[in-house]
Amino acid sequence: MHPISPELIEKYLAGKCNADEEATVLNWFNAPENEPDAYEQLSPEAKQALEDRLMSGIREKIRLFEPPIKKFNYYRAGAIAASILIFITVGLLWFKQPAANQSKVGSDNIRIVNTGQNIKKVALPDGSTAWLSPGTIVTYDHAFNRQFRTVSLTGESFFDVKKDHAHPFIVRTAHMSTKVWGTSFSVKDNEHALRAEVAVVTGKVSVAIADRDKNNMDVMLHPQQKAVWQVTAKKTDTLKVSLVEKHSALKIWEKASLSFNGVALRDAVRVLQQQFDVIIMLPEGDHDLAEAKLQADFSNQSLPEIMEVLEKLLNVSYVTDGKKFVLQRALTTN
Repeated sequence: MHPISPELIEKYLAGKCNADEEATVLNWFNAPENEPDAYEQLSPEAKQALEDRLMSGIREKIRLFEPPIKKFNYYRAGAIAASILIFITVGLLWFKQPAANQSKVGSDNIRIVNTGQNIKKVALPDGSTAWLSPGTIVTYDHAFNRQFRTVSLTGESFFDVKKDHAHPFIVRTAHMSTKVWGTSFSVKDNEHALRAEVAVVTGKVSVAIADRDKNNMDVMLHPQQKAVWQVTAKKTDTLKVSLVEKHSALKIWEKASLSFNGVALRDAVRVLQQQFDVIIMLPEGDHDLAEAKLQADFSNQSLPEIMEVLEKLLNVSYVTDGKKFVLQRALTTN
């Protein structure tokens, strides 16, 4: 889209824009990060005022439609959550589970569960994509994109959201509410957690603590920023913004273009490890798979997208904990 002028922004902040001008400002605000605009010409005070005004209006509209989130006692469940996390971490790489499944919840909701050990790609009704980590559950209503594209999440997922300025995309978890229009970001949270996180790869998102009894302010995140919700020693919850760590697991979602022309899989794996800052392991002793020749061009793809292609090309599968990917021969059925 065409850049807008600082004068139009000032007019919007003064409340003097007509409906068309307000739509222009909203579309510009949610444009991709690399589009030229007047944002950097604003003073820090004007930038904050613009974000506060836009987010305040959106938050009020969303509250008209979103039901309250049930409160949960984090402290009583702490020991249980810790023991469950240890069990999942130890067992994740060794036990084979069924593939992801989809089922109805009541008459109005769709519930999707990743019961497998790899990252599952899920196409949402609006054309957006959710990549579910093992054990993750997403639920959405049949009226998904009539007004708001709302997804409820338990676990960890990466979202690549299709732009639709008329229908904001909302991810609701036990402790946070995340709102976007078109961007890519990860969310990690569950009902028993004492810490939850939203991290952005592209675009902008706003995050707020999910407590409808309070007038919680949104925080705005830009690429390579994250918001962390956690319970403090004083038994209060906070939401803090910081930069994503250099060696964050978010790296696997950054797009890359790679070409392999008859390269042995063991050598291709070394390239992928360096590109995405992960550990990729081949089956011990399987020299035939390690020497298998890979002929493939990957254009602007994340590591999970590349792994999907490898599964089909080489008849392999994988299990992952988000930082380590273990390849194995795919099971065949007669």
